[in-house]
Amino acid sequence: PAQGAVGQEMTFTARAVDPDGDVVRYGWDWDGDQEVDQWSAYHPSGSGVNVSHSWNRAGVYPVRVRAEDNVGDQSGFSHPQTVTISQASNNPPATPAIDGPSRVQEDVEVNYTVVTTDPDGDHVYYTVNFGDLCPSVEWLGPYPSGQPVQVSHVYRERGTYVIRAQARDIFNESSDWGTLDVSVPILTGPYHPWLAWLLDCLCRFLFYPGY
Repeated sequence: PAQGAVGQEMTFTARAVDPDGDVVRYGWDWDGDQEVDQWSAYHPSGSGVNVSHSWNRAGVYPVRVRAEDNVGDQSGFSHPQTVTISQASNNPPATPAIDGPSRVQEDVEVNYTVVTTDPDGDHVYYTVNFGDLCPSVEWLGPYPSGQPVQVSHVYRERGTYVIRAQARDIFNESSDWGTLDVSVPILTGPYHPWLAWLLDCLCRFLFYPGY
């Protein structure tokens, strides 16, 4: 099985053929450290063996198995089978907070930080949409709960935008959307008193020549 819950007994099957026909036993690595955590009894070569296991913490575990014959010769570990263990009742992450400037310049790269916490302590992914025509940043991660994640963006046109961010834990529970309003205003130049005086004189000359 690829998924289960904390405390749930899960059954796995292994089979190996010994070229000498020796009996074999199977060593299971349940926590991904490539060390045998549990050995089975010896069984005839080529016969399938079932073993049950449960985990007491939520997480993602790469399960491997190796065979050993009765004279001590061992195979390598199998390719890992990824097993996802969820809480008995999984809770979604909190609504992400978005931190960064709310007033930015056109064609200038700006950085924003998104962060959430998961009540179960699960790792989380993020997706971010910047409110313009650019595609969303899709499912960055996974990151530890509470770890800020930085994203960058460049707005190409003036206007007002809404940045939206959502979090999803490793068990596919999604948060509500967090938002931040951003404006890209029309930039105006600095105020020069002498230029204002010159324009005023020009207006008087054009529109009030006898003034």
